[in-house]
Amino acid sequence: MVIAHRGASGYLPEHTREAYSFAYAQGADMLEPDLVLTRDDVLICLHDVHLERVTDVAQRFPGRAREDGRFYAIDFSLDEVRTLSATGGERHRFRGSAVPTFQEFVELVGHLNDRTKRQVGIVPELKAPSFHRAEGHPIEELYVQSIRASGYHRSGSRCITQCFEPDTLVRLAEIGVESPLLELLEGDPPSRAQLEQISRRAQAIGPSKAMIESTGGELVVDAHRLQLAVIPYTFKDDEDEARRFFAKYNVDGLFSDFPDVALRARP
Repeated sequence: MVIAHRGASGYLPEHTREAYSFAYAQGADMLEPDLVLTRDDVLICLHDVHLERVTDVAQRFPGRAREDGRFYAIDFSLDEVRTLSATGGERHRFRGSAVPTFQEFVELVGHLNDRTKRQVGIVPELKAPSFHRAEGHPIEELYVQSIRASGYHRSGSRCITQCFEPDTLVRLAEIGVESPLLELLEGDPPSRAQLEQISRRAQAIGPSKAMIESTGGELVVDAHRLQLAVIPYTFKDDEDEARRFFAKYNVDGLFSDFPDVALRARP
């Protein structure tokens, strides 16, 4: 499968309705929203727990940074976030997008699926659950409440929930998520024993491209032996690279900033 990483973020500001819609139109199989919480416990689509990299928050609310100079989403209400312009960072000149809520994202995908009769899925990532918990805002419970409303928690739904924190995946299963879980990996490749542990709490892994290459593809082979799907991140506009991972390493999907490029590379 081809998963649109933060939407078609190579073309339009990441995690905006414009980027998600463009990825959908390009033919992506699934769309990825990263999720963090606002002060009033609303899930919004944002890659970082802070706002300044991809919005104009520093100009809108210059006195609201913490001592480290960062503007944390958890310190802002949804109404305040709605006043921000999502710039997408330095690589985009496009301005004027808004930061959507997860509910708005789900409604957008549902609307497009209804109109096109396609079944494009979603791959939400819960960002920094331990940070949210330390702030007194447990993100897992709020996420499960949200996906229950649309049925995405059920087995067989077009939803894969992902996270870097293993404890969160365990917690999600405990509180009723039956749809697939994906454990994101960073650092050194997991050993076979570690992969076996992952297979008890997840149905897929998301390693970096470099992690797969450093093992000569053995990571994919070992994961497949344990019935774990392998979906590496993050692919750019290099069609040959994407084709190589499909053909040489036999991965089950890709996270790509350029869904159209990855789709051309798919066997």
